[in-house]
Amino acid sequence: MILSVLTLLLICILQSIIDTLDLTEINFNSGDDSPSWFGASNVSYSHISPGESSPSLKLKMHFDKSSYYVGDEFIYEVLVQNYSSKNVKIPWQPRRSEITSGYTLPPSGYTAFFMGIEMIADPATTTLIAPISLYGSNSYDKSIVTIQPNSSVRIRCRGIWEKKYFEGKTIDNKKPVYKFRAKLTFLFPPEDLTVNSVAISDQTEVEIIERD
Repeated sequence: MILSVLTLLLICILQSIIDTLDLTEINFNSGDDSPSWFGASNVSYSHISPGESSPSLKLKMHFDKSSYYVGDEFIYEVLVQNYSSKNVKIPWQPRRSEITSGYTLPPSGYTAFFMGIEMIADPATTTLIAPISLYGSNSYDKSIVTIQPNSSVRIRCRGIWEKKYFEGKTIDNKKPVYKFRAKLTFLFPPEDLTVNSVAISDQTEVEIIERD
């Protein structure tokens, strides 16, 4: 009986230990001089086909608060969950130049995705809010993380609720409550995923209040 309790406790502890990539101090608008084939850091996805939803990966997103003012900084966290029966490898390096140095063609096992927040509003949004890009290669140590079946990794990101995101948007609520979801799209997919494979979270409601 005691052994069973200890085993369950150990399982709970192991499940609570999740690899976390904290990107809240990184400026993703700085750009770099990497070759164009590595994928763009400045993310606008209006020119990219929607792709197919990945059966392997699912996202869960939450914000650090439920209510903000326009102009506030915010933190969002995304759990990337592996629902497949085998390991899934995803890129884990935010600096593209760390991967591209010395290469004129993609290095072995190169993979890249971009991720950000999509506003569910009318008219539809074509630019991700607070986007990030991650890169990886078998040739670069610690640039790829392996997610085991039924396991997750966590990515923490930072953004600002800029006024331009809400201009001209129509919402059904009397209160300024907007719906958002996290969206991840592979530009260079890892093994067993296709180009433009997408993972999308459920919708999350957040109050965004205009300043007087």
